[in-house]
Amino acid sequence: MEKIKNQSGCDAGATTNSITPAFTRFPRPGQREPFSGLCRTQLFSLIKSGRVKSYSLKMPGSTRGVRLIDCASLRAAIQSFDNGNNGETSNE
Repeated sequence: MEKIKNQSGCDAGATTNSITPAFTRFPRPGQREPFSGLCRTQLFSLIKSGRVKSYSLKMPGSTRGVRLIDCASLRAAIQSFDNGNNGETSNE
């Protein structure tokens, strides 16, 4: 468990479990995805390339919906850039 600290860095007296979400909502224009800090353009690029999975939830007949991003695939895509191959997987 991790202790919660207030803005001044003092112990707030509460504890929390580190919860990893399965999905995160696609950020609104001008905002960044809160867990990775990536902007919409970067996320769209990763989704289009197939490295990140996303799901569009929309009711039948409606024009708007919500797009959810799979956090596990997002983390894997980000970590793939760490090994120096610009996020591309090798086919050896």
